[in-house]
Amino acid sequence: VILLNPDGSESGIQGTTDTEGYYQLQYVPFGDRILVVKSSGSVVIQYDISLSTLDYQLDIAIPEPMAYTDTRDGKSYSASKIGDQIWFVDNLAYLPEVCPPDWESDSLELYYVYSYQGTDLNQAKESNNYKTYGVLYNWAAAKSSCPEGWHLPGDEEWKTLEMYLGMEPEDADTVKWRLTGAVGMKLKNDSGWDSDGNGNNNSGFSALPGGFRGLDGEFGGIGL
Repeated sequence: VILLNPDGSESGIQGTTDTEGYYQLQYVPFGDRILVVKSSGSVVIQYDISLSTLDYQLDIAIPEPMAYTDTRDGKSYSASKIGDQIWFVDNLAYLPEVCPPDWESDSLELYYVYSYQGTDLNQAKESNNYKTYGVLYNWAAAKSSCPEGWHLPGDEEWKTLEMYLGMEPEDADTVKWRLTGAVGMKLKNDSGWDSDGNGNNNSGFSALPGGFRGLDGEFGGIGL
């Protein structure tokens, strides 16, 4: 539990809940503050609070899946604890601008919506593909698009997830086909995949087949 100043900056005041889930913050100044709750290093809930008494009680219930709201655009996401990790179980849909698929850059941040060919942001956000699958990011955009308190998972984090779901460690360290534990079935959503490709989603990860933008500027792979 972390207390932020009214402008969102770190106050240095924070605490960790005890085994019963209770916490106490010391030497908190009165006034408007922002209370942030993190689990496994990821922001799961954020509250605006106004402190006017020494004893401020706040009951915080973190449901499963947890709700997280991106303060940049107000869009809400679901997140779930899988093992000791917290994962988004919705595709990221942060879209500050939209680019047609023939735009390409290794350094500029570019954002695409599957099958959308224009630059009208509102029009792109009204498309079914945006609502279902979110945004396709080039690497420059992907590195900067996660909400504050979240990050892109690295290889070790993916392997932790895979092994928790039943993959053998030697399989997790290899590339290409890795079949132990039927992890793909557990990660894939139980609907939305073509060609009898649905999973059982036992993990709650809810992976959807959002496709890709190819190097030729063409979209492909949606549903697969």
